[in-house]
Amino acid sequence: LAQTYPPLLGCWFAHLLKKALAARELALHTSSPVPMAVHHSDLPHLLQQVERAMVQTAQSGPRFVPWGAGAIEGLTPVQHVYFAIKVQHPACEAIVMEPDLEEAITFELSLSSSEIDAFRQNLLQRFLMIAAELEPVQHTWAMQAPANLQQLVARIHGPLWQCLCHELHVDGSLFLTALQQGFPLVGCLPPCEGYATASCSIPLLSVEELRTGREVFNDRVLLSLVELPHSCDILEQTLEDSESGFMSSPRLLVPGDLANKSLTRRIPVREERSTGWRTRIVDHETESGVNTATAPVDKIHHDSIDSLVSILQKFMMHGTTAEMWKRDISKAFRRVPVAAEHHEFAWTVWKSHGQLWISQHFGMPFGTVSAVYAWHRVGHMMWLILVRLFKAPACRYVDDYFGASKTGVVFSAAKVLTIMSRLLGFPTDHAKDDDATWNLVVLGALVSVSWAEQKVFTRVNPDKAKRYQAVLQQMLDSNVLTAGDASKMAGRLSFSVTASGNRAGRAYIKPFYAQAALLLVAHGFQDPSHLVGVRSQDVSKLSTSPKLRALMMSAVEALNVAKQPTQAECQSPSQVSGEVVAQNLVSLRIDEPVPVSQGGPLLMCKSLARLPKEEAREHLHAGVASLKLQTRKGSLRSVASGLRLWHVFATTLLGYSEHASLPPKSETD
Repeated sequence: LAQTYPPLLGCWFAHLLKKALAARELALHTSSPVPMAVHHSDLPHLLQQVERAMVQTAQSGPRFVPWGAGAIEGLTPVQHVYFAIKVQHPACEAIVMEPDLEEAITFELSLSSSEIDAFRQNLLQRFLMIAAELEPVQHTWAMQAPANLQQLVARIHGPLWQCLCHELHVDGSLFLTALQQGFPLVGCLPPCEGYATASCSIPLLSVEELRTGREVFNDRVLLSLVELPHSCDILEQTLEDSESGFMSSPRLLVPGDLANKSLTRRIPVREERSTGWRTRIVDHETESGVNTATAPVDKIHHDSIDSLVSILQKFMMHGTTAEMWKRDISKAFRRVPVAAEHHEFAWTVWKSHGQLWISQHFGMPFGTVSAVYAWHRVGHMMWLILVRLFKAPACRYVDDYFGASKTGVVFSAAKVLTIMSRLLGFPTDHAKDDDATWNLVVLGALVSVSWAEQKVFTRVNPDKAKRYQAVLQQMLDSNVLTAGDASKMAGRLSFSVTASGNRAGRAYIKPFYAQAALLLVAHGFQDPSHLVGVRSQDVSKLSTSPKLRALMMSAVEALNVAKQPTQAECQSPSQVSGEVVAQNLVSLRIDEPVPVSQGGPLLMCKSLARLPKEEAREHLHAGVASLKLQTRKGSLRSVASGLRLWHVFATTLLGYSEHASLPPKSETD
């Protein structure tokens, strides 16, 4: 399915998308319901081709390929397409704005540009004076932080934050304490101050269990350590972070460190940006158990491109032109301090130049759940300052701020954020600033405004689109799509149809999710039946990968729903004699696979190539099955001996029947 489905529908996607956009534009002009998809004369015939291809693929052999995410549970890709034709488009649903944001937009619409600037300029001057007056208090406040956090906390203006919380009418006592003493790295995280909904979550591992299991986790991390390409960049960036107070100075690992420090592996990840390639350092906090021992008590929310479009539409409805802007907080996560009581879990390790290096985080590291939530608390407070105090329309996605202000306004939310963020200790990155524009690249999308047509256009950033096209072309040329690349491409294409197609075309991405599920095959689950008997609570023990766990959990739940035993199945005998099984194991013959030719691997490949395709496939499958049995050949007698012993014990002491000693009747037997 994963090999035949994408090319078959992919060649039609652009054509259908073009027709969908035309149909949507016509519907908007005529004020009629916006269709989710379009009817096409060739579509039924095409779907029949797809169904035939899917049946052929299914008959070629057992493969675990779930339908993927994005549709109502149980729908096949073909059913999903038909379902999409009947559904109203999500863009028809009105976005509910935060009251503070709506009030900020109304403020700009009701006043002249000069009045808006005067209000915000006076407020800025007032806070600049307060910040200067509180400078001695800020120094004293920073000195009350833990010793190894003082360099980091010294950049944060705690007293000014306290003053602003009072102005916002927000109880910021817990937040202000965390700014000074550090935010929790593990355990149950405190609730966020805003833009979040409560959710019940319990850590799978307690902090004490993480501490007592340190030796096991450290062994796992050290066994995984290899010197990767660009590992030299880790040492260089760690030195830079230590100079900024984000980390301790790197040093070589010594045996005594393993007893009182929980280590996390550092990984250099290469990223392609508009300026070229760069190395981003990420910590594998799931492998070390840190994320497993962390549980948020709420679910955070962020603004999207839809929020920016809604702001622009508000201005359009009132006949007012506006200009877009964006800002990015520099090293946002790293500027948030880690609580001193959790520093023992904040150590990292990596291999460079043949040696093992370690360093300790003082600022929140990339890769932790807690970093996302800690920054959300800071980021939301800064957003609240913009929209509630300065009444400046703004949106936020993690550390990216963006929005629009009335044309002619000098002190837009962007200018206010630039000044206030520096005063508070979380400055913006000037290299990423963009101001007073009708064409804004934000969150990977290009947003363009045509005030003459009263329209807002969104599309994938052209530079990003070219990179996506190159990756897709490489997949087609090589005819190879790994599970990892499929997962990445599914995310990229989901974003693409949101930004460019206004969410039209999500059904066509399902095969990429299916290919991503081949991770299960790599772990021995080649067929859904292989997961029968696996319980939901056992999934966490099978893999440390969150992605693989999620796939397994979905598969296990689906199988449990589908596996409803019939009455006949329930009444059929389910017990056998352990002695009979033991005899069968001893008498089991495991033959070597019959080679298709004599000679080395090259001759074998050439011989297989001369065989009919199906015959060659059957021979390879037989070889795989034989190889699996060969690896267990030596232990069969030991297993048989154990079965015999159990059979005698169960029948002699526990009263089991001679013909029904397996499986045991209860866990206590």
